[in-house]
Amino acid sequence: MTTRIDTRFAELKQEGRAAFVAFVTAGDPDFETSLS
Repeated sequence: MTTRIDTRFAELKQEGRAAFVAFVTAGDPDFETSLS
């Protein structure tokens, strides 16, 4: 199964471009730990 993300990465690769994917873990494992 091809996802929209897979498709977009394939397009970018074909164009010789890169992508940035942000991964935010705010609130994990809980708010107080995230805050510190």
